[in-house]
Amino acid sequence: MLSIVDNDHLEPYQLGHPAEDFSGSGHRFSNPTAQVLREIHTVEGGECLLSCIVSIGAGHPGSLKDEQLGAIVRDCVREADELGSRFAGIEYLYFRLNVQQGLQVSLDKLGKIATQTNQYLSSTEVEAVLTSLGEHLHRRPGALSIGKIDISFSEKKEMHQDINHIRNTQDTSILSQLEVSKDARHDSAAAYRVQRRQCTVDTRVGILQQIESWARSVQYPLESSLFWIYGLAGTGKTTIMQTICEILDVAGLLASSYFCSIQLDSKETKRIFPTIARHLARHNILFARHLAAKLRDDPECAHAVLPVQFRELLCNPWHASCPKGTGTTQCVVAIDALDECDSNHGDEVLRLILDAVKNDQLQGLKFLVTSRPVPAIVERAYEMKLGPHIALHEVSKMEVYSDVGRFLNEQLAGKLDPSSIRQLTDRADGLFIFASTLVKYLLPPESLSPSQRDQRFKRIIAATPQGKKVGLDELYKLILDGALLPEKNLNDEFEYKWRILQAVACTAEPTSAQVIAKLLGSIPVDDVLAVVKNLYSVLFSATVDDPIYVVHASFHEFITSQTDPPFKCNLSTIHATLAQSCLSHMQERLRFNICDIRSSFIPDEELDPPIRAIGPLLAYACQHWWGHHNQCTRNVQKATLASIHRLIQEKGLFWIETMSLLGHVRDCRDIFTDFASIPTGRILFQRSSDVQLLANEAVAMISIFISMSPKVTSQLYLSLLPLWAGNVFRGWRTSFHHTPQVISRRVDGVERCQLIIDTAAPVNSVAFSSDNERIISGTNGNVVEIWDAQSGQQLAQLNGHGGCVLSVALSPDGKRIVSGSEDTTVRIWDASSGKQLQKLNGHDNWDWSVAFSPDGKRIVSGSIDGTVRIWDASSGKQRQKLNGHDNFVRSVAFSPDGKRIVSGSNDGTVRIWDASSGKQLQKLNGHDDYVQSVVFSPDGKRIVSGSTDRTVRIWDASSGKQLQNLNGHGSTVKSVAFSPDSKRVVSGSIDRTVRIWDASSGKQLQKLNGHGSTVQSVAFSPDSKRVVSGSIDRTVRIWDASSGKQLQKLNGHGNYVRSVAFSPDGKRIVSGSNDRTVRVWNANSSKQLQNLNGHGAYVQSVAFSPDGKRVVSGSDDSTVRIWDASSGKELQKLNGHGNWDRSVAFSPDGKRIVSGSIDRTVRIWDASSGKQLQKLNGHDDYVQSVAFSSDGKRIVSGSIDRTVRIWDASSGKQLQKLNGHGSTVKSAAFAPDGTRVVSGSTDMTVRIWDASSGKQLQNLNGHDDDVQSVAFSPGGKRIVSGSTDRTVRIWDASSGKQLQKLNGHGAYVQSVDFSPDGKRIVSGSNDTTVRIWDASSGKELQKLNGHGAFVRSVAFSPDGKRIVSGSTDTTVRIWNVGSSENLCHIEDLAESTTSVNFLCQDQLAPVPHTRPEKQQSISQTLSLSPSTTSVYTRKDGWVVTSIEHVGVEHKLLWLPPALRPFHPPIHLVISTGGFNKIDLSGCTFGEGWSKIYRGGH
Repeated sequence: MLSIVDNDHLEPYQLGHPAEDFSGSGHRFSNPTAQVLREIHTVEGGECLLSCIVSIGAGHPGSLKDEQLGAIVRDCVREADELGSRFAGIEYLYFRLNVQQGLQVSLDKLGKIATQTNQYLSSTEVEAVLTSLGEHLHRRPGALSIGKIDISFSEKKEMHQDINHIRNTQDTSILSQLEVSKDARHDSAAAYRVQRRQCTVDTRVGILQQIESWARSVQYPLESSLFWIYGLAGTGKTTIMQTICEILDVAGLLASSYFCSIQLDSKETKRIFPTIARHLARHNILFARHLAAKLRDDPECAHAVLPVQFRELLCNPWHASCPKGTGTTQCVVAIDALDECDSNHGDEVLRLILDAVKNDQLQGLKFLVTSRPVPAIVERAYEMKLGPHIALHEVSKMEVYSDVGRFLNEQLAGKLDPSSIRQLTDRADGLFIFASTLVKYLLPPESLSPSQRDQRFKRIIAATPQGKKVGLDELYKLILDGALLPEKNLNDEFEYKWRILQAVACTAEPTSAQVIAKLLGSIPVDDVLAVVKNLYSVLFSATVDDPIYVVHASFHEFITSQTDPPFKCNLSTIHATLAQSCLSHMQERLRFNICDIRSSFIPDEELDPPIRAIGPLLAYACQHWWGHHNQCTRNVQKATLASIHRLIQEKGLFWIETMSLLGHVRDCRDIFTDFASIPTGRILFQRSSDVQLLANEAVAMISIFISMSPKVTSQLYLSLLPLWAGNVFRGWRTSFHHTPQVISRRVDGVERCQLIIDTAAPVNSVAFSSDNERIISGTNGNVVEIWDAQSGQQLAQLNGHGGCVLSVALSPDGKRIVSGSEDTTVRIWDASSGKQLQKLNGHDNWDWSVAFSPDGKRIVSGSIDGTVRIWDASSGKQRQKLNGHDNFVRSVAFSPDGKRIVSGSNDGTVRIWDASSGKQLQKLNGHDDYVQSVVFSPDGKRIVSGSTDRTVRIWDASSGKQLQNLNGHGSTVKSVAFSPDSKRVVSGSIDRTVRIWDASSGKQLQKLNGHGSTVQSVAFSPDSKRVVSGSIDRTVRIWDASSGKQLQKLNGHGNYVRSVAFSPDGKRIVSGSNDRTVRVWNANSSKQLQNLNGHGAYVQSVAFSPDGKRVVSGSDDSTVRIWDASSGKELQKLNGHGNWDRSVAFSPDGKRIVSGSIDRTVRIWDASSGKQLQKLNGHDDYVQSVAFSSDGKRIVSGSIDRTVRIWDASSGKQLQKLNGHGSTVKSAAFAPDGTRVVSGSTDMTVRIWDASSGKQLQNLNGHDDDVQSVAFSPGGKRIVSGSTDRTVRIWDASSGKQLQKLNGHGAYVQSVDFSPDGKRIVSGSNDTTVRIWDASSGKELQKLNGHGAFVRSVAFSPDGKRIVSGSTDTTVRIWNVGSSENLCHIEDLAESTTSVNFLCQDQLAPVPHTRPEKQQSISQTLSLSPSTTSVYTRKDGWVVTSIEHVGVEHKLLWLPPALRPFHPPIHLVISTGGFNKIDLSGCTFGEGWSKIYRGGH
């Protein structure tokens, strides 16, 4: 037993069992240590990385050899050492405790375990490992003792509180991201509710033995890793599976069981692989570790489509945890009733498993699967050459009859005579469900008299005459006759009960009698219960509040398939009733803050179960109204659309809130997507386009909401609604106040970017599928990737190419993909499964271009080897090799009828080929250089080509005659395309323009200017009204094809845009870029873009004018610019320097500006007119720093030439040349009285000089690296310096003594400055932050985040209230540091009533995140001063606040990606792209958050 106590002798914290607990033989675990493992899972939270380490220490649950476990434990020690450094305080202590406990358990149990398994480390080896661990982690020699661990705390701690807190707040929730089924396991509560049972003793013996023998076998071929049991409905598949799962579980061989059921959430295919992964994580700790790591990196993979789920949640983690050759113990994954998966995806599940088994991707896992012989599943199974299987309907009839007879004898002995039981056995005809239903019918919950039972027996015999083949339908009709038809003369009564039964069968999930009654118009609950009671043999419900279950899927199918009276089922009518009832309840009951969440700081995972507040009826309605609507006929659907319209308009946001709390917000997105696609003609109400626009916008907003982590539903109102850029939700915003307001937005088109797909390598080619559902991309990462066009989730990654993928195309039917690569191969892929169908070898060099023929039967490819080749798309056989080109083939395309091929080459020719014979039909000469792009017109009559010779040419496709030579481009034409009506041509060029031409006359219709670099790809929209272009300038732009007006500039890509295309419906655009992303954009937004001019390169230096009204900046774009400090407007642009401007400064009177440049000159400018007054020559190398003296009469400059020079500011004459520094002078400044100069150098020194004589007065040593910036204090008594050693230092200017060393920056300090009163210092660093320090104590007062790159220059405004900073992110930012502006109001920062008033953002210091328990100590109302509060933005988008003396951090609001970065202290940002500014004044967060709603919806 393991005990840990503290000095105050708290109750021992105990873990594990005494060793003797494992001594008995026949224990259910083949490896006794598995019990220890399970215990630690329970106590420590087995789904976190730390617990993985603990469990590894406790022993691995497999048959591992000594050296393997030794390697694992030693790896554990190394990982412990690495991970331990990430924790602090009690968390670090608990981490050490975790690891020590785990390894200690191994030692404590070793004596018993080693004798039973003989597969673990020796005591000596484990003790050595523990000693090593103690040296690494405990930091106290001898503190770790074998047999017992005593942990002493130096101060009083509540041991249990600390351990329980950390246990709950570590990574124990990582696997909760998996959307699992709680009902799926064989031993779940649902197994009882739906009355699953095991096989009767001595039945199914042969089948069970065959399966158990397969499960226990270690030596078996790969194809035997899957065992399939299939049979018709009622043949006992689920009972067999339930029994074998019990057997394998007791034997320790069952890793996971998953029972699909149309009545439970386990029917949802999306839950199968996440649930199995969760089970495997409990079974195999190494698997859990790799799975948790994947979920940390990519939480969205838990919600991906099946192939991605299977790969990322099962295959990859399992392969990583169980590499080949480790001798991993075999274990079984059981999946029952695949045919009951929703959307008929059972065959897809089977295919994925079979593929993985065949490719040996799941070594050590066996799969046991049952299903009906559904054609799709059978076809898939035999296609994959299935291994062992049993067809239950083909089992010997004698054997089945015997087993059914045993079952009936066991159940009915003493109730019926043997002869009667034999008759029933005959009637069952080998169907176990038939026999089971008979038993329930004859043995109801309320006892029958012998005569009543005999009467029922006779009814059965009469309804199923001997010799006539009968089935379940006859039995079910008999049961319904007895339950419903006694009232057949009371037609209304019969119809009433029949309607109740149909509703039970048609609900989307089992629900209670209470809910059924309400859905049917608030009928009496007792009426529903009466129907259930009368149908006890086929329906089951424990209480009035429990769900009603159908005992077998076959009865559900019977009810819903009846087409003849009296049991005619009108599905559309009953679904319409349920849909309308759902809508009515939602309209009536949905409201703001449905769960009465008291504080906006509480994440969803910490709320009470939402079902308590929402209620089962509203929860059902919210989740299933759309499903019922879709089951109705078209006419019925039209009748409910008006109700849907009203609901979305009036309660739509409340519905999203409720679904979020229920954990189903993704379903909202799917429903809005469906609703947006309803044809306008089907919507009978007015302004249908508005509703569809709202639906489209809702899809985009919910997609952003889904990415929030952790989920805090209150942020739907505090963040998403007020900060959303769209106009559709504007009406909703009027119902809320005291929420954040967007003052201005960064101009980058991000919000029109519907989707950003982050790829792993630059993207060369993109294409939409014909159904708009998928996007295909080819990348430099040697892969073809398939993406969901709605969610951006990767559907498949097609691996195989050995070089960059240069071109991709989809077959016309969307079922196949062709790709061409630098590896010289063309490959064909299955677009659904991602499986490689063909590898086409033949080309001798890169395949530059590929395309399918219009009928999808052929593929054409063009290569650097100079050939064009035609391939059979089915067999992969090369049909034709088209020789003729004398150089690279750049572009190929089929004609619309598929009879011809056109190719363009570096040999300057365009050639037309016969696609059948391969004969060259035409050689089109005319271009004087490489042909970059060719394409047929949609009518097939013409060809357009673009060339490096700067021309676009149009050719007659029959005669080869050149029809037009379109001149105008100033450089290479990279891309050409016809409009869909064949009337126009669009071209894109290196000259940065897009041009539109009349295809008949050759006249240039439009010249579209705007791109800042080469246009790589162009295309027309399907309606010919718009043009899309992609450029190396990183933008995608949309243009009006008639007027030439730029409609959209879609910024967001971080590198060249290589490829663009419209979706087939013209509503979206896909773009691929060298920034490794594929992005999907909304092509229809027409919001006007701002055009803010600014620096075009890094900003190196900034300064305020003496009156604080202007800012000057110097940049690597060789310009000096003057800005209005209030509006951000550019006042002057000073041109003159021949290279980068490194330093700028105003004269004391604000009338002049001095600048220093890499062109070795110092220049003086008139600050009003921008005119250059002086050009000071003398420096022999780059000028790094310039400054005026306090009287404005002199200028000091520092240079890479190692000198400091002083100049006369009027004449430009050099007054002094100060020599002494041993390296570059990075910074120089005058003392306030002008008598001294301070300089900082890369020689690591700060030096003080006499400004008159040039004599060196002091040499200040202390920095460990280059000194980048220096400044005098306002009184001249102190000097501040910033260095690449990451420190800021303060010096006594007289003695040269170091007064303070300011630590905090994480990278080079580039710039420093004193505040005008000398009390504060500001510093800017390569860590992207600006920091403010107390100049006396050296304490960090504020950390200003916001810049996206190095901060090169900082300065205080003359009044000390603002700071200006310039950065290599190309922006100049102005920050409020002394404003009394009320930025934010927060209520309830603790469990008790607490009030916080953010007065300003001065002297803010973020504090570390601390535990929620700390909040318990706050019991009084607090009025916090600015010095105790901080607001800052984290990388994940959360704007958080810290209260220093209380140690609390809270999440205020969550910023959508389009609004990042945002930082409240910023007063003004000057940038070419604009900036994000959000007003938080008067905002309410915390306990008072619900006051933001003022009604209206």
